[in-house]
Amino acid sequence: MDNSNSDSKLFDIAMQWRLRLDSEPENRTVKQKFNRWIEASELHRQAYEKTNCVWDELAPLENAMLSSLEVDKPVQPWWKQSFFMRTVAPAALACGLLVALTLALFPQQQNEPQSLHYSAATGDQYEVQLADGSTVHLNAQSSILITIADKKRHVTLEQGEVFFDIAHDSERPFTVEAGTLKVTVLGTAFNIYKSANRIDVTTLEGLVSVATESTEQGEPLRPGEQASTTSGTNGAIDIRKVDTAKITAWRNNMLVFENTPISQFIADINRYLPSALTVDPSLDEQRISGAINVADADGILDNLELTFKVKTIINNDGQLTLIPADYKPVE
Repeated sequence: MDNSNSDSKLFDIAMQWRLRLDSEPENRTVKQKFNRWIEASELHRQAYEKTNCVWDELAPLENAMLSSLEVDKPVQPWWKQSFFMRTVAPAALACGLLVALTLALFPQQQNEPQSLHYSAATGDQYEVQLADGSTVHLNAQSSILITIADKKRHVTLEQGEVFFDIAHDSERPFTVEAGTLKVTVLGTAFNIYKSANRIDVTTLEGLVSVATESTEQGEPLRPGEQASTTSGTNGAIDIRKVDTAKITAWRNNMLVFENTPISQFIADINRYLPSALTVDPSLDEQRISGAINVADADGILDNLELTFKVKTIINNDGQLTLIPADYKPVE
């Protein structure tokens, strides 16, 4: 495992939290989510402490930078929309102030296209406004690497789920790589979910082309269609009709399940919980159907027990475990 890369990603997430807390100091929900994130790991706490070395110098620079670039003051919170958040904060890794300011103030002097990394922490979501007018919305526990250049727009989905609303540009196709899957568009709206052994691409508007490493020509994907590929299928793509409202319900903090294997159900739920939930072996064959609100992490477990025939216990190892509602311990 590349520790330096892992440290950089954690610092990136920590900086996003600092920016968000500074812009919304009275938002109790944000504070609660932050507390759960920082208490989940000592590494999270250390990464947040490292942001202290850049904060005092970076925070006052936004107005000066916006003025020098003749960019209007954003109407929405600047942690989410401003040039400062999109360009400087992600680049300011390991207190690299000189590099960050150079990229922000003199982008035309850079000969090579610059890539920016964005992440959404456990239980959180994060929206990015790109320089080309596109919008990228990251679900919890998701991360991407974005490169916008004169002749290309490219995203690598490292993990998780992302919704893309892409601005049309016939001269610069927008491509997304997710594992073995490659998606190419000119301008459209679509959703990609990359799990441990499966990748799903769902088109809401426009037309996308979906290809794998083993296919010479991409498969067209129209609105209302989903393309999927799973590990062990040699790159085969399965295309079917789906309810896009259910697929993208996560953008409104709802998760919708239809005959979902409980292993996938647990993987999805854990993206919103500060401590991972395990499942009792007696539930291994169970499938889940229904919807659950994940806006409040503290209430997720209560919602689980109310919505599905399950309950949670703390096992002998101290782990939170999902068991059948009618489970009775052996005496």
